[in-house]
Amino acid sequence: MNHVTNFRQTRRDGKVIEEQMSVEDILCLGWKPDKIVHIEWKFDGRAVNLDFPRGVLAEVLPSRDAVVFRPHSGEMLLVFNSDGTERLRVTEIESKDGKMVSGTFEWFELPRSGVATNIGVVYRRADNGHLFETEIDTSTGKAVQWYQTK
Repeated sequence: MNHVTNFRQTRRDGKVIEEQMSVEDILCLGWKPDKIVHIEWKFDGRAVNLDFPRGVLAEVLPSRDAVVFRPHSGEMLLVFNSDGTERLRVTEIESKDGKMVSGTFEWFELPRSGVATNIGVVYRRADNGHLFETEIDTSTGKAVQWYQTK
């Protein structure tokens, strides 16, 4: 099976963030914060390129079989397969009690469960503004774990 390789993020100012770069590396370079507007990677020797003119957060799954995107508004998550085809969209999540919860996706976390095809994400509820961390199964788009944020 082929996986995501050579993952790179290009900022609005044209500076490229290589996958192995940490936030500390970026700060040491003296770069000021800027939006990520272009994502690229290699799959089976060919380039996959996606543009997000309004900005995006992106994360390669630990399994490396997909990339998860949170467009600038945070109103959805997009999951793209390693070949660049869209796998699914998640616009709201189901709570522990089985109710659909509207809100925004804020940022990514590593999946606490260690499941390589899950993505950890912090979600802000629309009804009360509370944050909680959840793990989403990227093959179904369903929340499978919930954690209280501090």
